[in-house]
Amino acid sequence: MILIYVGLESSIGTWSGSYLSSLGWSKGWQNALLSAYWGGLTLGRLTLGVWVGPRPVQRLQMLFLVGLGAIALTFLPSFGFLFPVAAVLYGPTFATIFALLQGRCGHVALGYMFYAAYLGKTLFPTVLDQIPNSTDLCFGFLSLALLLLLSSQFLPSTSAKEHG
Repeated sequence: MILIYVGLESSIGTWSGSYLSSLGWSKGWQNALLSAYWGGLTLGRLTLGVWVGPRPVQRLQMLFLVGLGAIALTFLPSFGFLFPVAAVLYGPTFATIFALLQGRCGHVALGYMFYAAYLGKTLFPTVLDQIPNSTDLCFGFLSLALLLLLSSQFLPSTSAKEHG
């Protein structure tokens, strides 16, 4: 799952400018939205992490579903501004998966998690590079967001008791 999440995060960060350009957004707006995207990830980590903590699996799944909707709406040219909104929603993902993995498997598994994250960061943007038409990049973003939502179904269920 971390492979897909980091792949989605870095693919949007890498290719959103090209995609927004194909939709007619100016260079200035592309730059502003990309900055807001990375800021949104930070904002989501700082604000939504507290909300996700008591029921991590269920709340991550909820955020993934709404994030998928935000990315789907970017198919419409006037909704390109939703990339930063999606970033806020995906913000608490990495830390939450980190905590779940550490709680279930101990610190030994964390090295594998970081390896998977690195692989996702390099693999998925490279795959999206093969899409010849920048307008079609949204299909890549949407596919990764859908994979993330589907892979969250395999997270072990947790209870509020386990997390505080």
